[in-house]
Amino acid sequence: MMSLVKYSAWPLTSPASLSHMVPRPQLCTFPSFNNVQHCTQPSFSSLKPLHISSVEKFGLSANLGRRVTECRAYEADRSRPLELNIELNGEGERIEATQRLKIGLYFATWWALNVVFNIYNKKVLNAFPYPWLISTLSLAAGSLMMLISWATRVADVPKVNLEFWKALFPVAVAHTIGHVAATVSMSKVAVSFTHIIKSAEPAFSVLVSRFLLGEAFPVPVYLSLVPIIGGCALAAVTELNFNMIGFMGAMISNLAFVFRNIFSKKGMKGMCVSGMNYYACLSILSLLILTPLAIAVEGPKLWAAGWQEALSQIGPNFVWWVAAQSVFYHLYNQVSYMSLDQISPLTFSIGNTMKRISVIVSSILIFHTPIQPVNALGAAIAILGTFLYSQEGLVLVIMLFLFMCSLLPISLGLDPSPPFLFGTASSSYQYEGAYYSDGKGLSNWDVFSHIAGSIDDGSNGDVAVDQYHRYQEDVDLMEAMKVNSYRFSISWARILPQGRFGEVNLAGIKYYNRLIDALVLKGIQPFVTLFHFDIPQELEDRYGAWLSSQSQEDFQFFADICFKSFGDRVKYWVTFNEPNYIIPLAYRKGTFPPCRCSGIFGNCSEGDSEKEPFVAAHNMILSHAAAVDLYRNKYQNEQGGKIGIVLHCDSFEPLSNSTADKLATERAQSFSINWILDPILFGKYPKEMEMILGTILPKFSSNDKVKLRRGLDFIGINHYASYYVRDCLSSVCGHGIGVSRTEGLYELTALKNGIPIGELVSTSTLFYDPHRNLADSETCIVMQTPFEWLNVHPQGMKKILIYLKDRYNNTPMFIAENGYGTLYDPNVTEKEYLNDYKRIEFMSGHLDNLMAAIREGADVRGYFVWSLLDNFEWKYGFSVRFGLYHVDFSTLKRTPKLSASWYKLFIEKYIADNKKINILRKTGEENNTSTSYPIQQ
Repeated sequence: MMSLVKYSAWPLTSPASLSHMVPRPQLCTFPSFNNVQHCTQPSFSSLKPLHISSVEKFGLSANLGRRVTECRAYEADRSRPLELNIELNGEGERIEATQRLKIGLYFATWWALNVVFNIYNKKVLNAFPYPWLISTLSLAAGSLMMLISWATRVADVPKVNLEFWKALFPVAVAHTIGHVAATVSMSKVAVSFTHIIKSAEPAFSVLVSRFLLGEAFPVPVYLSLVPIIGGCALAAVTELNFNMIGFMGAMISNLAFVFRNIFSKKGMKGMCVSGMNYYACLSILSLLILTPLAIAVEGPKLWAAGWQEALSQIGPNFVWWVAAQSVFYHLYNQVSYMSLDQISPLTFSIGNTMKRISVIVSSILIFHTPIQPVNALGAAIAILGTFLYSQEGLVLVIMLFLFMCSLLPISLGLDPSPPFLFGTASSSYQYEGAYYSDGKGLSNWDVFSHIAGSIDDGSNGDVAVDQYHRYQEDVDLMEAMKVNSYRFSISWARILPQGRFGEVNLAGIKYYNRLIDALVLKGIQPFVTLFHFDIPQELEDRYGAWLSSQSQEDFQFFADICFKSFGDRVKYWVTFNEPNYIIPLAYRKGTFPPCRCSGIFGNCSEGDSEKEPFVAAHNMILSHAAAVDLYRNKYQNEQGGKIGIVLHCDSFEPLSNSTADKLATERAQSFSINWILDPILFGKYPKEMEMILGTILPKFSSNDKVKLRRGLDFIGINHYASYYVRDCLSSVCGHGIGVSRTEGLYELTALKNGIPIGELVSTSTLFYDPHRNLADSETCIVMQTPFEWLNVHPQGMKKILIYLKDRYNNTPMFIAENGYGTLYDPNVTEKEYLNDYKRIEFMSGHLDNLMAAIREGADVRGYFVWSLLDNFEWKYGFSVRFGLYHVDFSTLKRTPKLSASWYKLFIEKYIADNKKINILRKTGEENNTSTSYPIQQ
């Protein structure tokens, strides 16, 4: 049998085994270096991929052993395999097959280690954005591992001298620059984007070799640069999370690694050091170069502060992440250099490209990186170019390209990643009506709304918008508007009229089954909330509801029934809606049921405004943990859903640049959003709360902390308004939300030097800046929106998303509520209500800023308008209208407003843009004008 033999890639680990087949050519010996391990064996070395650059009249003759051949070892300039037709027997074939298997194992190990490293590296950089230190730790871990290996004789100590280190120094400099630049890149952009740009490394190699070293290449090599450069450029300009520093970091890394390879080839010729030891020495020298630079650029102070912050956010797992990324960085590099001992640089180049595909695929799947089709096409073209550059056979190129294209729908998120959810939001008490029908029990809001004076307009939710009977009509409205999700809540009292102390109401189960089935039939994803302010009155009467730890058991019992009954079709679960909003109203100010307060906070018959809010919040947090623990253990694997929580999220900015106001702004966040999310994601309350509240703040037991580790899958965000924050710790403030000690000692204001943060509120209320003279005629400003809390500032959407992205390691987010309300005025005609330009302007501005946040890396996966219909708005009753559809409350007729048409067109435009997060074509800066899709008027 005739076989094509490539000496440079042959196994040849046992040359003696081939001696009986063919005479062996005499290879050159390398130049001598004192104290350097020599390559003197006149045989094929299994440690070096040899490239025979020129053979004069090469033939298998008797005088072969006397012929001298010029050879280059370790990282040869170019691989041109020597092709000889030699008949192999079965033993030679077995040796070749064994070597192929060995190389395959090297590649598989190399790729797997690199994927693991990149995942942990990105997780660390998300929590601890100090790439210089991370790069240093990676080199330090590898250096330490090799020193231990040498000391314990696990690996042979390399025999090197000063000349070796001199030759290695420029290699180490280039390696250090490339390593740091790549780490900086990944601290700013998605892992996939860094590796797409780094796939352009062959182009840098050709251009540097051509213009700096004067080397020439065949025309096909130059032609292969067209798809490489063009593909990378296309991927870059269409990257959703594009960042110039991240892009330049990847480019600099490419250039640095090209020079590293050049220096290796020029400086290391003839030096026989195994791949393992070569990289070990390179790692040690790079560490010595990088350490002082890292200290100068970032420094111990920044590291210490960042380390503490990361530990407080992530917990002990952060240390393991750092250790994992450091160890796996060394292991993957070491294996790659060991593979160089066995293969030619050409094969190594192909393997390196396949490695990048593996990393791109894995990182996008794990981090859910949003990539649009054009971006994916650019990556595919660039990677195809690298195979063409390798000058492999056309068949291999086509096979690899087809393989890569088959991966793209999965790896680049074109198909299986969940679509962006556009929906509308509602809640059971505000929508359903049928408050005492079909076995439903009384809820706290059923009781409260019937107390005279509780609701501003004297109304109640007995009928609301009657969705209990009109759900099919409302589902049809949603289908016509092209939304693909509907957020609603399940009435606890409709499922369990007496909590766990009574029977399950099967009529309630049947109603929600009908609603869910109707939604699914129309292609609308149910997005279900378990608690949206209403709770069976039975639990309030029995043990005080959220003031008792018994509520945790009841909530888990309720959640279990819902998961079991509806989880086969519901893939998004919300445990609580706005606990950070409802608790102060119910247990501090006493304006929501159960109406508990004390002292200056309100006029209630019972309650403790200083302590009870934290007890109720503690029980809600642990109830969330109990439900999540149940879902993860019993249902999630089978049902495949996600579970999270929804918070009321205002955006806060310091009133001034003073340190006091900046600290007050952080306190405002800690006593609002972080109050709930920190325990769920970090296992403890924010340090600002612990410092101020002391023993008032409940403690988590060790068992509580175990449950809290189950965390959540997403964060829901209800965002409406923005505020300036003023410090009340070192200065005296007036009355208002936040000013007391147990509220956080901060003051919220919508004005700064008399200028509103956005469009101000309330047609009937005068709002004044407390920091200016009341006699000043500019101080009092008539507001233009209906509520004292609705400060329209669209940029706040982007700011709060970026804040949450940075603090909570870019946990997936949904905008669970965002909308604009108007006061009902009997003198305004229905036509005027229907032409709701203000609402369109509000939605447009906030969606602009939502998309800008996505472009800056925020993992936002959905947007829900509050609300589908005008409805019962809690204390306001029917006096405030938030709906995209006008409801005539005397007939319950639904009529679309202009905003419904606008939202439909917005969604259609989004779908036309390939259902990806590329609606806006602008830079994403805050001062951009909003993008409103035109509608027929």
